[in-house]
Amino acid sequence: MNQINITGAGPAGLSAAINLALHGYKVRIYEKNDDCGKRFNNDIQGLENWSHKKDVLQELKELNIDVNFECVPFSNILLSDGRKKKVYPFKKPLFYAVRRGIEDGSFDQGLKKTALNLGVEIFFNKQISKEEANIIATGPKKNIFVVAKGIVFDAETPDKAIVIVDDKMAYKGYAYFLCMKNHCCLAVALFGNFDRIDHYLSHAYTTFTKLEHIPLKNVKIMKGMGNFSLNVFNKSKIYIGEAGGIQDLLWGFGIRNALLSGFLAAKSIVYHLSYEKLIRKYIYPKMKASVANRFLWELMGKRRFELMMQGSKMLKDPFSFLKSLHHFSPLHVVYPLALYKKRKFI
Repeated sequence: MNQINITGAGPAGLSAAINLALHGYKVRIYEKNDDCGKRFNNDIQGLENWSHKKDVLQELKELNIDVNFECVPFSNILLSDGRKKKVYPFKKPLFYAVRRGIEDGSFDQGLKKTALNLGVEIFFNKQISKEEANIIATGPKKNIFVVAKGIVFDAETPDKAIVIVDDKMAYKGYAYFLCMKNHCCLAVALFGNFDRIDHYLSHAYTTFTKLEHIPLKNVKIMKGMGNFSLNVFNKSKIYIGEAGGIQDLLWGFGIRNALLSGFLAAKSIVYHLSYEKLIRKYIYPKMKASVANRFLWELMGKRRFELMMQGSKMLKDPFSFLKSLHHFSPLHVVYPLALYKKRKFI
């Protein structure tokens, strides 16, 4: 099988294509939109850097992903509940902010450039059936567990990251305000009550404008969603990224695992390995941990911010704690109960 057909030109699909092309495969990607990143509006998202010891940028190199896109590290985070606030300085970046969309310097355009330079063919405005595809990377479809909405805009302001944990602003989730290189994003991420997202966004906007008095320019709407499923495996096809429900159920960060799943899909084809075994080894434990983490997060209820503040005073190394959360271990004794509560994802 020297030719591989992939549906979807998102991070997972492009990661798979890049790694297959490096091994001499002829790769064709079929993308329903007219460019990579078209469903985004220059949104700002994060490459999380807390779930592994290894820095995410080092991991990208090992996954053969060029860092040819704008990428801003964030080590200082202001955490608030809309009233109290605290700045957390970390010894290394908690995450790297990237832009998503069709603009030059975006994460999506960087991946596309790498793929094209390796001879990958991308057919835009075209779809093929699942039967014709070897790898499915078509993005979120069902089992939606998080919905985000906000605004992106230009503003003359220093780089900053503010996160507000308050159910009045983001049900079971968080509101965030990110600025990188005079481009900003203010949004809410909800884990329920999706039909009231405009109400939550309005409340978040009012709260943030009290914290930050910044004139907004070139305002655009951004929207997003994420799906999660432990049913990632299919005997006849390889599902990667959000097409397979590969996500973090706790906070919804998925880019890192999307890229990894594409890499593992390519590895399974090149070396005739079981994709299921690779996923179970490298990704599945983190997905199981996220089920338990989401259960505990919701169990904390209105006390989330207070408990996070108390916990931060007790922890000498917050990074080690965050990393431990994302690795399934005996600490996640609530997993069976969490699994029952989130059984629609199983």
